[in-house]
Parts: sequence; structure tokens; C-alpha cells
Amino acid sequence: MYSFFEQIFRKIKEIQPVSTTGALAHTYYWLTSFGSGDLVFHNPNFKVPKDIAPDLSEGVAIYCTHGTADQAGAFDRIAQRLIAAGLPELVSSIHLVSFDSRYQGQGINYFSSQLAEKIKKNGHKHVILIGHSRGCLVNTYAAEQYLSEEGIHVERVINLCGPFGGSDLAIDPISRVSISVEQMQVNSTFLKKLGAKVMQSKAIYNFFAAAQDWIVRPALSYVVDYVKKNPKSLVELDRHGHLSIMSSHRVVDFIRDYIIESCAALVSSVRGTHKKEVEQNADEEVVAMVDKELDDSDFIFVGKDEVEDELLKGSHRIVEKSEDEEGYVLIDDKEIDEASSSTSPRF
Repeated sequence: MYSFFEQIFRKIKEIQPVSTTGALAHTYYWLTSFGSGDLVFHNPNFKVPKDIAPDLSEGVAIYCTHGTADQAGAFDRIAQRLIAAGLPELVSSIHLVSFDSRYQGQGINYFSSQLAEKIKKNGHKHVILIGHSRGCLVNTYAAEQYLSEEGIHVERVINLCGPFGGSDLAIDPISRVSISVEQMQVNSTFLKKLGAKVMQSKAIYNFFAAAQDWIVRPALSYVVDYVKKNPKSLVELDRHGHLSIMSSHRVVDFIRDYIIESCAALVSSVRGTHKKEVEQNADEEVVAMVDKELDDSDFIFVGKDEVEDELLKGSHRIVEKSEDEEGYVLIDDKEIDEASSSTSPRF
């Protein structure tokens, strides 16, 4: 009996008009969050690894940017679901961004500068940007035009139904009174230039298209050349539309995986950089940095003749001459690697 009802429930879920019910749910959150300002969700798991770079002391912050005529609360469910599912320790917080001077015909670059200022003011040096609709363009312009100039590293830009190829609704007469609508016209000069910047970007880009989206057609929701080069960067969701995608559990699962991937890559790259810098330091600096992690058993003494041995030269480095100058004190490179990986470097 239980199995029968379970099958019925699953079938209902499969045939329900997700693009419609999701749009209604999104409208509810739009109404209840109107004028709420910025919203912040803190990651309860946040903890910065001890051996990480100084500019990661504030962790990785996630910034979510809504679309035209929407509100910061548009990302409320996505943020809550990400927190509930569990985020990496390196993620400090999720910020749902609001903007000044709405409905005044401002351009995408105007809102991008506001986003950049918010990130700068919050002191975050490593960020992941998530956008919906026009918010994708705001994030991308901020990432490629403003944030790099401020020394802020954009690890990844995640785009939900972003009009990178334009929107069929960005037409006259609206385009005459709104700069951003004009910029979102199909194949506009602005979008072509933005796409070129994406192709040169150091950040990773991911694109989501909704099969039933009539505001931003799936074929217009990504940078074509980028997806050709990186086929896995595009995900198209069936049954969803432009608004209902914001209520998709599948989207949350994808986003969480992307966040985990970015954090793991960031930690790995930072530790790899530290290792290279350790190797480039003068020997006395290396020892000074790791001496707390080492004891006498990690060092060996060899005579003048022995130090020329190829085996020793290949796996050890000279720390110093002995006091009587009859030999040298050496340390195994493996010991340095292990010590440096468990010590906070000075650089």
C-alpha cells in the first residue's frame, strides 16, 4: 500500500507544472522581501585553516545578485538550502545584495560598481558570485571590470538564466528609458564586449538555462564561445522557466558542488604556492620558519666529502656549516614539505 501511494506522489511531482508553481512561489518571496535591503546568511561551519594565506582570513564569501525588478529575497530559498545542505568550512557567508537607485533607468555598469563597493567594504578578498537574469550581467561586469582592480579574487561566477545573448523582451520603448534594457538587447555591442571579457577571465563560469524560459531563451543564456570551449559549463533544466528556476532543488545541488569544487581548488593552489615560495627562500629563512615543527632527529651531519654525494644533494639541502667547519648540517626536503604544510607561512 505504501509503495502505491509513493508511486502516485512521485508521478504528481513529475507532471506538476513546475514552471508555473515555481513562478508563483518566487512572486511570493518577491512581495515578502520588498525593500528589505541586504540579507546575510552566516555559515555555521566557517573555520579558516591554520596554514592558509592571510588574504583568506575572512574566508570565501558568496554574493547573490537578483535580476531586473526583483529583490534581494529572490535568493532566500537558495541561500537557506545551501546552508542546510552544508557548505565548506572556507565559506564564511552568503550575501543577498540590494541596490540603490532602482527603477531609474540605470545601466548594468552602475549596479556593478555598487556590488564591487559592497564587497570591498566588507573586506572580502575571495568571492563566488551567483546571479539571476540581469544579475548575471551585473556580476560578470563587476568581476571583469572592477573587482580585479581592487585585488579581489573572483573564484567562480554562477549564472541562472543570464541574458548573455540578450532577451527578446529588451525592445522599444523600454530600451529608450532604461540603459540596462538597451544593453540587454539581442547581440548588443555591450553583450559582445562582455562575452569577450568572459573568454579572457581567470574565473570559472557556469551557466544554467531553463527549457521553458520565454524571457531569456536557453540559446541566449550563456556565452557561446565559452561553452564551446567548456561544454560542462552549461546545464539546461527541463520543466523550469525564468522564475521557477529559483526554486529548483537541482540548482541548489549543482551550486553546492561548484562551491565545494572552488574551495578545494583554492586551498590546494594556495598551499601549492606556499610550497614554491618555501623552496625559493634562503635556507636560513626556511629553517627559521619551520624550526618549531622540527626536532634534532630531522637533521643530519655530514663531512665535507659526503656532502657531494648525489643522493644527499638530490633529497637534502644544506642548512649551515658546522661550527668547526669540518662538515655540514643537512635537512631532508620531505621534512620541510611536511613542516611547511602545517605551519602558517610568514609571506
